[in-house]
Amino acid sequence: MENQNQCRTCAFIGGTPDEQPWGYDEEYFDCVMAKTRIAMILLEVIRRGCHTFISSLEQGTEMWAAEACMAIRDYGGDIELVCVPTSESQADRWHPERRERYFRLLQKCSEVINFDEEDNNGADEYILNNADLIIKQGPLGKRADSIFHRAVELKKQIIEI
Repeated sequence: MENQNQCRTCAFIGGTPDEQPWGYDEEYFDCVMAKTRIAMILLEVIRRGCHTFISSLEQGTEMWAAEACMAIRDYGGDIELVCVPTSESQADRWHPERRERYFRLLQKCSEVINFDEEDNNGADEYILNNADLIIKQGPLGKRADSIFHRAVELKKQIIEI
């Protein structure tokens, strides 16, 4: 890990399936390994004292990390997951199975923070203003890349997977 400082709040950013080499095939070996690395880093961050996590629940990295948080919490982990969807219509055009996962996570998370449809950067600003640590799994699309570069400018702790 790049920075060993303790954090209070951690956010995830990363590529959507369109940006990942394996696309939507979550059973592809490299995808399984990416999810495993996310979970392992998550456990290490929790061990270091971080117990609040933020996810926009975008498909791909951000959803996988939220699912890992929920699995840890379901097994007794003392953590919170704050979900900050990018818009109320975020999952409207998603495949039904992914939309179901999205809504299941929204129901299970500790807190949901919604932003107006006109505020298309609300979730991103929330992440940047509230996360001490950013966990990045690439490759990144335009939105996640923008968050990443702003996090660097703000001198946030960053762990790249």
